[in-house]
Amino acid sequence: MATLFALTLSGSALALLLFALRFLFRKRLPNTVYYYAWLLVLLRFALPLPGLIRTGSPDETKTLETGPVISAELPMAGEDGFILQTAPVIMAPEEKPAVIVTQKENEIPVSVQTVPAGKSVRSIEWKSPVLWLAVWASGAAVCFAVTVISYSRFSIHLCGTLQKPDLFTRALYASIPGRKPLLYISTAVKTPMMCGVIHPRIILPAQCEDEELLRNVLQHELMHYRRRDTLYKWFSVAILSSQWFNPLSWLIRREIDRSCELSCDEMLLRSMDRERKQSYGNTLLRMAASASLPAGVVATTFSTEKKNLKERLEQIMHYKKGKTRTLAAVLALVLLAGCGAVAGPAAKPEETGSAPENTEMIRVATVDELLAAIAPDRVIELAAGTYDLSTASDYAGASSNPYYAWNEVYASDGEGTCAELELKNLYNFTLTGEGMEKTVISAVPRYANVIRFSNCRDLNVSNLTAGHTKEPGFCAGGVLYFAGCAGAQVDRCGLFGCGTVGVSAFDTRDLAVTGSDIYECSFGAVELVSCRTVRVEDCEIHDHGKRPGQGSAMFLFSVYDSNGLTIVNNRIRDNSVQNLLTCGRTKDTLFLSNEVRNNDVVTSMFTFEQFGAVVDGCAFTENDNRGNRWYNSTGIFAYDAEGNELDAEALSSMTLRQIDPASIRPAQSIKPMTEVAPGGSVEVTTVDEFLAAIGPDRTIVLRGKEFDLSTAENYGGISGEYYYWSQAFDGPELVIHDLGGLTIQGNAEDPSGVAVSAVPRYANVLNFTNCTNIQLFDFTAGHTKEPGECAGGVLHLDFCSDFRTDNMRLYGCGVLGLQTANCSSLDIRRTEIYECSQGAAHFFQTDGIVFTDCDIHDVPSPMLVFNECGDKIWNETPISGLSGEYDVDESGALTGSSRGYLPYETVFAEEERPTGAGSLQPFGIQISFFDVVLTGDFTMRMKADSDIMLHATASDGSTSGFIWSVDREGVLELTPSEDGSECRIHQIGEYPEGVWITVEKDGMVQSVCCHAMP
Repeated sequence: MATLFALTLSGSALALLLFALRFLFRKRLPNTVYYYAWLLVLLRFALPLPGLIRTGSPDETKTLETGPVISAELPMAGEDGFILQTAPVIMAPEEKPAVIVTQKENEIPVSVQTVPAGKSVRSIEWKSPVLWLAVWASGAAVCFAVTVISYSRFSIHLCGTLQKPDLFTRALYASIPGRKPLLYISTAVKTPMMCGVIHPRIILPAQCEDEELLRNVLQHELMHYRRRDTLYKWFSVAILSSQWFNPLSWLIRREIDRSCELSCDEMLLRSMDRERKQSYGNTLLRMAASASLPAGVVATTFSTEKKNLKERLEQIMHYKKGKTRTLAAVLALVLLAGCGAVAGPAAKPEETGSAPENTEMIRVATVDELLAAIAPDRVIELAAGTYDLSTASDYAGASSNPYYAWNEVYASDGEGTCAELELKNLYNFTLTGEGMEKTVISAVPRYANVIRFSNCRDLNVSNLTAGHTKEPGFCAGGVLYFAGCAGAQVDRCGLFGCGTVGVSAFDTRDLAVTGSDIYECSFGAVELVSCRTVRVEDCEIHDHGKRPGQGSAMFLFSVYDSNGLTIVNNRIRDNSVQNLLTCGRTKDTLFLSNEVRNNDVVTSMFTFEQFGAVVDGCAFTENDNRGNRWYNSTGIFAYDAEGNELDAEALSSMTLRQIDPASIRPAQSIKPMTEVAPGGSVEVTTVDEFLAAIGPDRTIVLRGKEFDLSTAENYGGISGEYYYWSQAFDGPELVIHDLGGLTIQGNAEDPSGVAVSAVPRYANVLNFTNCTNIQLFDFTAGHTKEPGECAGGVLHLDFCSDFRTDNMRLYGCGVLGLQTANCSSLDIRRTEIYECSQGAAHFFQTDGIVFTDCDIHDVPSPMLVFNECGDKIWNETPISGLSGEYDVDESGALTGSSRGYLPYETVFAEEERPTGAGSLQPFGIQISFFDVVLTGDFTMRMKADSDIMLHATASDGSTSGFIWSVDREGVLELTPSEDGSECRIHQIGEYPEGVWITVEKDGMVQSVCCHAMP
């Protein structure tokens, strides 16, 4: 609350200063500067930046002055004599906790807290910051909700009246240059306006008919569109809603609206001559009499209140550029920025071990409380107790929290529906308990991981135990699983079976497992695939493969296709295992200072593929190493810190000693990148030079003839800064990731003279992930020409944008020449795709695909497959629908159709039948019929085998006179009114998840929205 008070005080002071500057400079301060200066005020209300003058003290400082704050469970009278009531109590420094309230056995876990001696606490603590924080949050939520509800009601009413403008208005609108939003006419508004943030729309009243008036109005609203003024206004609504108690907030919002229109006029006046200014002023006068927008509608509007009309007209008459205006703008911004930096909340004192700034700490005691608290920038403290995830109220159902989900998994007999908890898209997140012995998280389903973390950053899991049930049996799920994460730490945790693996990770970097106890798992302790920089330190690894009926574990440590695994200072004991360490295609593996004692090793201690590991400072004692087999039969060995190869005798005689991993780690953890000036180029003649050149904002010129990726020195091993090797079924695949502005260019005269190839038949040749502005020109890419089939493609794109190929040849035996997922803006020019085994190209959720002069041949049908893709063009001809399968005939034309949608059928009076009426495809086309009398049944076919969710609203709330029906085959029918009155089809148009129809009868308008539900 102290921070909120400080923000309010500093923001209000800055607002008053801006009002004073406006009064001081008057017309010398440009309205555009004044308008955007309010952003500084809004940001000052929102950002707790420290200032030179302290406007408040953080709660922690007050706590240090008065003594510790102890959140106490306080006794109050109830049916059983006492009930618990939580309230904060401030203790003097010399006071000690005198009362400890505990819970009864078998009760729901509650927080165990204390009350200082001699203190009596009322049931409501009026000085509690938590209470006032709740009051503030409730007020902010109500204030913002009122605006949203008002806006939603207006939007619903507006949607039912929208019409396409006439041909004259559309032609005039099209003649205005630049990017433009959709344009509509509506009888529900009396003033031109623009509304919407993600998909803005300009709405004109029906009386806008004059060309001069229309042009001025449209230019004004388009200026709002280009400046994103509706986004600015919604931002101000959100910030000022949090200041609902501040009288200045209402004045600030009105001032922002006023200055928005003035600054928009000002920006248009800069390019107007005297005649155009006069025309613009006349338009203002003509529209001034129009009614204003309803209260609560967040939009821009051309018309203005009459009290502001004079100010706008004076600006038009007297507007001129000048040095004094520029000087005033600079001076005002400097004063505002300086004052904003001076006033601010006090900075918090640094505390050792305290949570990061802006991190919220929440204590929970039940599974539902735990799930509700999951969010970024948060520390969740779990009270002592067992948290059985299957007891969650939403278990195996839909989650209302976007940061976790229940993923259904296989259920054993009698288990019913089973689910795995997935925490996703989190950052700066900590989950901590009261200790391994006190806090336990368990998962009952034996085919689920206890917790799966997906796409998370800066995680910490500490001071707790996680695992499956202790009951006998076999589990196929692990304990903690990390996928696509970075910066994760598992510290002082107990991870137990019967789960398969204690810690599993895929495509994860910077993972540390420290001070933990990993035991009784059926497969092994740690398993890594495609990971970088993982450390297992100071852990107890024991009793794996020892549970009855399970047999030996497969491994204790398994790592494939990774870089930088360090296993140091661990106690590895009492395990029954096939292999101690399995290391495949992984560089920089260190196994140091570990005590390996009393283990039953069935196959071999170490299994290496392609690269060995450094093993030093370890003690191998009392192990049943059957047949004294230290290595498997690959012929790759471990070596010590000095680089000496280790045989069985050397390993057996090794003694325990401390070795610093940093002292022997290779100097280069990644391959160095060739330095190229931004926008420059580099010529390469070998694969190693090509890989070293991969980076952003550069052109790589291929001067060699053959670039066989399998000949790279680091093939399948150490990565570069912008590429790594991902393991396919039969070999490594090159993945280029997280860069922009890369061009790869071959021989423009003959692209067949330069080839980039991949030997593994299950790997894509080039895989691009999270890249933008990538261009591939003038070379050939494909697999080897040897007989047989491949399961990998040529070019594979994930989450990429602005991708272009030109004069390229993409050939098999790869399954596809081009495959994309979640991409946008693909420009495929003069590209030959041939001899692929499953088609030419498959696209999934990719928008903006343009093919120009491409040659596709010798591939099976369907050649092109689109799934949920929009804005597709083949040789300047749009491809309708979202999904479809197509072939290319001998003339180069595209043949085929979209999948899943059928055309609609209508019955109109013959003389009024609209011309050019074709298929109504979802998301892509809008057809309008004005004043068409419905003389027979109207039928629209939606997606086959679908349920139709129908929602109809009339402008006056009535539904009489209309008959709607939907059958189970997905057919929507509208029949004329039974009373014989005229019923007109007013408009048929697109809808975000289906189509909508507007019908007019006797002046009443009704809309129906049809959602196709798969």
